[in-house]
Amino acid sequence: KKFLLAMDSEPAHSEVEGAAMCEPCAEPACAPPEPAAAATCAPGEDSAGEDGDSQDEAPAAAQDDRSAELDYTRREHEFTSEIYKIRVDGLSTYMSVGELKKLLAQLELKPVKVKKANFWSYAFVTFRDEAAKAAALLKLDGYEHRKGTLAAAPAAALRDPYHLAKRKNAGGQEKSKRARRDGGGAAPTGTPEEMLNDKVTPLWRMPYDEQLATKKTELCNSLQKISRQLTGEFATPTMKAQIAANSGLPCPVDDVIASPIRDGYRNKCEFAVGQGPNGEDKVVGFVYGAYTEGTVAVGSPAACVHVPAAAKRICALFQDFMRQSPLPAYDRVTHLGTWRQLTVRNNSAQDTMLAVVIIHGQGLSDADIDGIAADLGRFFTSARESEPTLPLQSLLLQVDSSVSGVSTETPPRIVFGQDWFTETVLGINLRVSANAFFQVNTRATERLIDQIKEWVRADLNPQTVLLDVCCGTGMLGLCMAAAVEKVVGVELCVEAIEDAKKNAEANAIANVAYAAKKAEDFLPSYMQTLPAAAAVVGIVDPPRGGLHPTVVAAIRRCNQMKRLVFVSCSIDGAAQNIVNLCRPATSRCKGAPFVLERVCAVDMFPHTRHVETLLLLRRE
Repeated sequence: KKFLLAMDSEPAHSEVEGAAMCEPCAEPACAPPEPAAAATCAPGEDSAGEDGDSQDEAPAAAQDDRSAELDYTRREHEFTSEIYKIRVDGLSTYMSVGELKKLLAQLELKPVKVKKANFWSYAFVTFRDEAAKAAALLKLDGYEHRKGTLAAAPAAALRDPYHLAKRKNAGGQEKSKRARRDGGGAAPTGTPEEMLNDKVTPLWRMPYDEQLATKKTELCNSLQKISRQLTGEFATPTMKAQIAANSGLPCPVDDVIASPIRDGYRNKCEFAVGQGPNGEDKVVGFVYGAYTEGTVAVGSPAACVHVPAAAKRICALFQDFMRQSPLPAYDRVTHLGTWRQLTVRNNSAQDTMLAVVIIHGQGLSDADIDGIAADLGRFFTSARESEPTLPLQSLLLQVDSSVSGVSTETPPRIVFGQDWFTETVLGINLRVSANAFFQVNTRATERLIDQIKEWVRADLNPQTVLLDVCCGTGMLGLCMAAAVEKVVGVELCVEAIEDAKKNAEANAIANVAYAAKKAEDFLPSYMQTLPAAAAVVGIVDPPRGGLHPTVVAAIRRCNQMKRLVFVSCSIDGAAQNIVNLCRPATSRCKGAPFVLERVCAVDMFPHTRHVETLLLLRRE
């Protein structure tokens, strides 16, 4: 019970060494996760908060602090469904979120958010208004479902994790497990520059050979967790034997492949805008910690070892421009302000750069936004004239008024240049749009592709279909297209698929086809079109959370696929996928299981704890 309550009260924000996770490549982002109004936040258990203290018994100062934790529910400038939340008990522990949503739809209920984790017998559901909440309570409380009776009751709004952490820090209480994970709960020390490097690149003080050894150890620790599942109820005789033969690991694990470049390697940097650690206004850089740790201060990236010099220069120029503007920086606590983020992308030669200025649109008319674009254009055109070596070819302006700060619904407008740039990978010229996913270390990416080619070389021939799932701009498939009959890529991002098609055309590669769809919608039907004798090799490169269960099921049922390469930026996030691919066949998990054959990692992110992991699987 304590475990489930802890899961429920723990904020569900993802972090990268104290910074936010904006992309599946585990790159440190510009801003920490937003407060509880965001759909990614986990509901709180009750109004007492995580520590269980009674508000009635708290001192007056604590009462004021606790009130701040619910300030977001009283804002007039934005809506949160947390104030219309209920708790539903009596659910099956095996019921999925999808099944619960179907039940709510059958009862003609329209929720805003539904949260239910595996093995929970309860769920939290939020609604648009009080009337919808009341209707849900009336219909769900006492409802007979699956030989049981549901109970529904109002639930307290989640407390803002920022203010919750601030109160705990001020009171000397123990830090959350997320705060302890990276720094052991110790107070940060050193200069501001050193403290920022310790957050965004925590291994930067360590010799590179030691970094690689540390990463392999952490990878093996994660793989042993998978082994424990594959020797229990999800075991096959083959996997059991392999785990025994490899000292508790599911298969042989190679040494981490080193990055060819270790400093200034990032081809994409997302810089936050906010106050500096000493209250300086309008600082552009990285955040010193996570929102859930009570930290929103921003520090300059000038001393950050993983950021290219040209990106640092553009960051400094934007800070100069912004400080001349009367418009305020966006406040991630109150959600007020204009200047939100600067994204800088570049090719590996660092002679072509594209920058995207992201603003919040609140209170701005179309004419105001036109004026901002014109001012940006004049300022950076002048900067390019005075600094001829500045490789800024394109500047874009994007309005993002979402709470999460990762919405791409409004396409960026071009201030000057174009909304894409070109990168070359293993001789293939690739067009990369402003919002398309692309690995952040191009030279290390080439090492990754070489490793995949070596693993599957014997399986590629003119009769092979290469299935590229979560294909992005088509890089992996295009680099291997010459060895197969056909490459089929599927990707949710429409921009990326358009890039993939143009990349195929630009490189005169005709044996490719792409679908801009969810993999879970595309794969089941596509698999049925393949001839029974087809030879299929799969490559999956999913987001940080792994593949949708429907995709895993479709891969299991595709008996033609004898070899699969799973590319993961988070082995812990992919663990359940790997278990479900390797577990014995059941009525709900059809198709012969896969066997893990080999694992290695590529150091895509020097000086951080992260790697890109490659897992080679063969059909048993």
